[in-house]
Amino acid sequence: MHVWESRICVRDVKHPAYFPDVAWTLEVGELDAAGEDIVQELKRVTTLDGRLAVPVSHQVTARESQTEWGASGSFGQYMLELSVNYLGGLGAVGTVEAIKAAFKAIRLRSTNPSEQDSLSPDDARALIRRHLSLHFEMPAEQLTESYCESSSNGRIHTFSFIAADGVEYGGTIGGPDEPDQCTKVWRKSGEARFRYGE
Repeated sequence: MHVWESRICVRDVKHPAYFPDVAWTLEVGELDAAGEDIVQELKRVTTLDGRLAVPVSHQVTARESQTEWGASGSFGQYMLELSVNYLGGLGAVGTVEAIKAAFKAIRLRSTNPSEQDSLSPDDARALIRRHLSLHFEMPAEQLTESYCESSSNGRIHTFSFIAADGVEYGGTIGGPDEPDQCTKVWRKSGEARFRYGE
């Protein structure tokens, strides 16, 4: 199936039963690549582009949908969940570099690879809230904003929020160490949050 819109996600998770600590999301338009190629690109991350003999623990899922409802459209979401805690600090850094390389390769396959326009702080805030909901199932109405900052050129936006239980969530769009058009969201807590109910 030819996908017109795609979302590529990478999550750093300790175990599949728990929500991630950190997640990256790259929203891209039409891709000049099949979904299987995107999955293979993400699988390369699990070996740090071949530098590891055995891949880190991971799970890759792909979901594609097509809509014919007055107007036609298709959407693909490709998700890589991986655990970097076995590798230590250097491994985690290497994994982030591999994620960047994969996102760059995917970005180059987009039929509209130009840099995204600067987002307004309100648009950036809304996008971060959407991605917090996507990765942590945290409804926006349960988050109270505690910090916001935008760069002078309007390309980097950082937000922090406090949930009702006191846990801090946050996100950055367009950070200097992140791939173009990528959001990074996180949850700060000493305790892992079980994904399938308490």
